[in-house]
Amino acid sequence: MIPLLGVTWLFGLLSPVHKTFVHIFTILNWFPDFLSTLQAKHSDQRAFQKKDEHRFSIFYKEQLHKEELTGQSK
Repeated sequence: MIPLLGVTWLFGLLSPVHKTFVHIFTILNWFPDFLSTLQAKHSDQRAFQKKDEHRFSIFYKEQLHKEELTGQSK
C-alpha cells in the first residue's frame, strides 16, 4: 500500500489513532505544493526580469540610434 499511496498517507491512515498524525499528514502533504508555488513564483520573476531587460535594451538601442542621427550625445 505504501508504494501506491506514499509515505505521507501512512500518517493519514494513523490519524484516527492520535491527533498528532493529522498534523504530520497535513504538513507533509502541504510541503510539495508550497515548494512548487515558490518555484513558479521564482520562474515568473525571472521571466519578468528578462522581459524588462529586453525592453530596456530596445529602448537603449533606439536612444543610441536617435543620437547618431542627430549627432547629439548626453
